[in-house]
Formats: sequence, C-alpha cells, structure tokens
Amino acid sequence: MRRAGIVAVAALIVGQAGGGLLAQTAPEPARTEREQQAAERARERAERDRERAERDRSRAEGGDEQAELKRAALHGLAMAGTAESRAALARIAKGAGQPELRADALHALGIAGGEESRALIAEVYAAAAEADVKEAALHALMVAADKPRLFALAQGEKDPDLREQAIRMLGITRAKAELAQLLAAAKTADECEPVIDALFLAGETEPLIALARDANDPATRRAAVEKLALMRSPEATKLMLEILEK
Repeated sequence: MRRAGIVAVAALIVGQAGGGLLAQTAPEPARTEREQQAAERARERAERDRERAERDRSRAEGGDEQAELKRAALHGLAMAGTAESRAALARIAKGAGQPELRADALHALGIAGGEESRALIAEVYAAAAEADVKEAALHALMVAADKPRLFALAQGEKDPDLREQAIRMLGITRAKAELAQLLAAAKTADECEPVIDALFLAGETEPLIALARDANDPATRRAAVEKLALMRSPEATKLMLEILEK
C-alpha cells in the first residue's frame, strides 16, 4: 500500500507541474482544437466498437450458426497453409461475395503467416476504403508479426487514428527498435503519446524512464510517469521516489 501511494503521489506531482507549464507554453485555441479532434476520433472508435459488440452479442446468442461455421472453416484454411487455402482466404479478405467475413479472413491470413499472406494483408489495407477493414488488416499484420509493414504505416499513414493503431500494434509485437525510431522522430506531445502507449504495451521501462526524466515537454513526462506507475518495476519505483525528493 505504501509503495502504491508513492507511485500515485509522484504521478500527481508531475501532472500538476505539467499542467502549469503547459498553460504558459501552449495557446488555448490550439489545445482546444486538439482536444476536439481527439474527441471526434474517440466517438468514431466508440461507434465502431459498439457495432462490433452488437455483432459479437448476436453470435453469442446463436443468431448466425452458419456464419460461425464459416469462421471455423476460415481458421481451418489458415492452418492448412496451402496455396489453394491462401487463395480462398485472399478472395474473402478482398471482399469477394462475403463482406461480413472479411475481418475473419484477414485474421486467418495473419495466422497463416509467411510473406505471401503478409503481402496480401497489406494489399487489402491499401485498397480498402472502409476504416473497419483497415483496422482488421492492421490487426492481421500484428498477428503475422509483420513489423516492417506496421512500421511503414506508423510512419506514413495519413489518418491519425489508423497511424496510432499501427503504433499500438508495434507495441504488442514488442518492436523495440521501431518504437525507438518513432520516439526519436516525435516532435510534439501529441506525437509522443501513442509511442508512449506502445512502449507500455511492449513492457519497455527504460525508454519510459528516460522520457520521465529528460523530456522537455511536461505533458510527455507526465504521460511516461503514468504508464510507469502501472508497470510495477523496481526502476519505476526508484524514479517515483526521485520525483518526490525534488
């Protein structure tokens, strides 16, 4: 309990200090615009999550047994690992005839793995207009552990929500070198934030501690401390004590 209290107090101290400095350095209109953009993206994500939850609930209630049978078949094709099975998965992933199974087919291609499957997933991502298909493709690239393509998307994707998801997938795949490059290239607190989240998912305490100590932006320092507070590492606890002693 005493240790948890130290962590919480340290995070609060950094948060209070950061708030004051930000108020002096960041103009209010710019901050408000960023908040509005973030809120809009959050609403869009929440709506997509709601739609997925509705589909999952329908499946759980046994409303579409035939669809469940088809999903099981897709998994079987992924495990088969033949050119014929991969071609069948590719057709569905590209939306040929059964659009409701596209996400499942992409996931199956991720499970199948191999360069051909990864290239097919990337092809679907590039061609898709629907955000949910692109999200499913990002998830499939993560399942396939395709760090190079996820890194390319984390660098070049224009849609901020999709770019953040690509960075998140790099965190889940523990892409330490790629995350280090993204962090080095980040110029603002907004650019650092998704990388900090990904470093947390990757279990990378060392770069988070460096940010908490040395980042120029108080919001970035606070975000790093907040993630470290959840990691229960001896090094993180030492940092919290250092913060309290200043």
